[in-house]
Amino acid sequence: MAKDRSAGRRRRGAVIYTPIAVLLIAMIAIFGISVFFRVTVVEVTGAQTYTVEQIQAASGIRQGGNLLFVDTDAVEGTIKLNLPYLSEVVVERIIPNKVIIKVAESRPLAVINAGGNWWIMDQKARVLEKTNSSGLSGKIVVTGLEPVSAGEGLVLHVEESDKTKLSYLTNVLTALEASGLAGEVSRLDVSNIAYITFNYGGRFTVLLGSGENTAYRLGRMEKIIAKLDEDDRGKIDVSDDESPARFIPE
Repeated sequence: MAKDRSAGRRRRGAVIYTPIAVLLIAMIAIFGISVFFRVTVVEVTGAQTYTVEQIQAASGIRQGGNLLFVDTDAVEGTIKLNLPYLSEVVVERIIPNKVIIKVAESRPLAVINAGGNWWIMDQKARVLEKTNSSGLSGKIVVTGLEPVSAGEGLVLHVEESDKTKLSYLTNVLTALEASGLAGEVSRLDVSNIAYITFNYGGRFTVLLGSGENTAYRLGRMEKIIAKLDEDDRGKIDVSDDESPARFIPE
């Protein structure tokens, strides 16, 4: 019987002390987190248009804040929304005290009219800023697409029926940018998604066709231009992948 009473006391003691032990461990853990892992360094790489200080401020990360509580996804989204010229933002936490913000910037590639205003955008149709007619110089003027709205840091908002048109637009802009040809394009018409056209080099109207296989078709266009004389002008038809590309003189 004595042994039974002793065992009972041990069980009751375990029931009482186990929650206390768990609570103490939790308190120690919280204290450790509050004392350690404090942000003392916020490093920014890739900044050009914006200063390091602007990017740090947009991140919302404060010196002395807890590193483990930094929500990297939320910080990335906040920075991109507040600093629209940043196309890529990657935030990394480096234990015990460092945050690295890596950024890449968008190129102001094209302009489009939405709601009576001109908007500058990058190759992904992400709006960078509002402009006026003077801001059109040196950029691709996009026609044939009427956005519902445009806001800095956001991709153009279009009707559901224009989603394919927007997708083709980004395909073409991305291919032009990647190939280094964008600087020679003055106007891009996407009004007919099966018959996209653009003006190139002040001499040619390029019949691109749809917004598919764009990089391949641009390569075909370059091969034709390489064979032409400097004073040749007209149309270049690369719209049919199954047929030879052709030059149609003015």
